[in-house]
Amino acid sequence: MNELGFAVRYPDMAGRSSRALWSDYGRYFDAYFEEFEAVSPWIDVKLEMADRYPGDDYLDRTVSERLAHKAGPNHHTPPEYAKLAKREFGLTVYAPPGIDPKTGKPYRDDEKDLLVRRNRDGSVGTFVLCMNDPYLSLKYQRCAQHFSMEPGMRAAVTVSYPRHWLPHWHAIQQKVVALVRSFSVDVGAEASTSGASASAQVSATSIRTADDLRRCDSLPAAGDTRAHAPAAWSREALRCDSEQRMEM
Repeated sequence: MNELGFAVRYPDMAGRSSRALWSDYGRYFDAYFEEFEAVSPWIDVKLEMADRYPGDDYLDRTVSERLAHKAGPNHHTPPEYAKLAKREFGLTVYAPPGIDPKTGKPYRDDEKDLLVRRNRDGSVGTFVLCMNDPYLSLKYQRCAQHFSMEPGMRAAVTVSYPRHWLPHWHAIQQKVVALVRSFSVDVGAEASTSGASASAQVSATSIRTADDLRRCDSLPAAGDTRAHAPAAWSREALRCDSEQRMEM
C-alpha cells in the first residue's frame, strides 16, 4: 500500500462507519442544513508510504526550500517568506512580507502562511500551510498540516481541516497518530490462526449453502397462491428466486 486516505470527526475521531455518521459528514456541506455556517468537525487524513514516502528528512527539506525562496520583481509564487515576531499556538509563523503596489493589499492575503514547530535539536517536527484570505471566514480557510509517523513507521501524514481548528493542531496530531497506530496488526499471531479460521469459514459457508439449496428446493414456487402455501412461504420463495437470479 502506497497511499491511504480517510475522513474522521474531531475530536472523537469517529469514521464514516454508519449511515448516521455519513449523514453527519454530509450536512456540513448542505446549504439547506440549519447550521450550514457551523464549522465542520470532519478532517481529512492522507498517508503516503512505501514508494511514495518522501524520506525521513522531507519535513526539513520542504521548509528549507520554502524559506530559501526569493521572490522575483512580480512576486511570483511560491512567495518569499519572512518570520513574524508573534508565534501562533506554539508555532513559528512565516508569511509573505510587503504590499502589492497594484492592489494595495498585503501579499500575505493571497498566499499561505507557513507555521512551523521545531524539535529541540532544531529539526522540523510539524509544519502547517494555511490560507490567509481576509474575505473568507475561518470555516472556509483551509490548513494542511504535515508530519511524519517516524519513529517506527515510515509514513508521511497530511491532515486537512478548516483554519478554525488550527489552535488544536497538537491535539489533532496526537489523535491522528494514535488512530493510525491502532490500525496495526500482529502479523505473526494472525498468520498462525488464519489457516484454521479460513477453513472453518469455508466449511460454514458450504453448510449454509447446502442447507439453503435444500430449503429452497422444498418451497412452493414463487407466486404459488394455493391454500397450503402460506404467505411466509411465498415471500421466502421470492427471496430464493432472487438469489438464484443473482448467482446466474
